[in-house]
Amino acid sequence: MLYTGNYPVRIDSIKVKGNKITKNDVILRELTFSVGDTVNKKILNFNLNRIYSLDLFTKVELNVKEIDKKNILVINVEESWYIYPIPFVELQDRDIKKLSYGIDFFLRNFRGENESIRIRGALGYDPTILFYYEHPYLIRKQNIYFSGQVFYQNALNKSNRAALLFGGDFRQKFIGGYLDFGKRFNIYNKADFQLGYYYIESPRFFPRISASGQRIDHEITLGFGY
Repeated sequence: MLYTGNYPVRIDSIKVKGNKITKNDVILRELTFSVGDTVNKKILNFNLNRIYSLDLFTKVELNVKEIDKKNILVINVEESWYIYPIPFVELQDRDIKKLSYGIDFFLRNFRGENESIRIRGALGYDPTILFYYEHPYLIRKQNIYFSGQVFYQNALNKSNRAALLFGGDFRQKFIGGYLDFGKRFNIYNKADFQLGYYYIESPRFFPRISASGQRIDHEITLGFGY
């Protein structure tokens, strides 16, 4: 039966229901309290919104039930749809001749651990292929998370000045990506380190176009976040 006493109430046990794909600890690690702690309605509502913020569920309920004189918190969830193939059409400069089209494919909650995969493919004006992967619990005990992306694009030059120097329109190959590692210290604090590499190739060398003064540019990026 539902708890009918006065809050705050001490939680003796926690159960998760309704999750067919999502693993229990993905939900439980969002809680700001644990078994043995005392909670009130404000704390329960705050934690309900934290579970919603995972963006994995269409419905979340937190109810305290009294069974055999023990207070059991029941977390009941309804999972959302996790596969999203999204066709797209993009215009550059509102010009039908500069049209790119393709599909953006998203797979959420891969393996039930809130992992994300994105594959984007485009044809037309700027052919592109992109792959993105994110794992929020790469090393679970140390709370290490990871994301990474690689892409290839054969893009038409967008600079009128570069086209004038080159003697007409030209395409450049862009290949690159990044790796991002971070640590979650608690529910409020995390820090990450990002390393990226980008390869930019022009069809031939011409002055004042590339950053390196060569036909091919190599760029390395470093980033820190908190």
